[in-house]
Amino acid sequence: MKKLLTTVAVSFLATNVMAEDGLSFGGEVSAEANLTTESETITLTPEMVYGVSGFDLKASTDLVLYKDEVVISDTLDVLPVVDLEVTYDYNDATELSLGTSYNLETETRGDIVAGVTFKF
Repeated sequence: MKKLLTTVAVSFLATNVMAEDGLSFGGEVSAEANLTTESETITLTPEMVYGVSGFDLKASTDLVLYKDEVVISDTLDVLPVVDLEVTYDYNDATELSLGTSYNLETETRGDIVAGVTFKF
């Protein structure tokens, strides 16, 4: 327990210290209820973003915590799929992106996807 608390404390300190250099840590928790199939899912998505020269380099993964029952132990038994993305704000209304994924369990890369987003 002591090691866990120390690790969490160091992570929060590193987040505050490294945020000035363009490195930030964050994430989101998503809860979803499917009314048709009567199933519920809770997913945690931690992410790390490094901003440099107008580019944002992001790495994230989805961890399923609950799927009609607590499944976090099953989620931690396998290596995750890491999503990697680079985005660039070309101007105020245009964002360019390039992304892929990598499955650490099977050691395979996902599709490479390029995109342009127009904001208006």
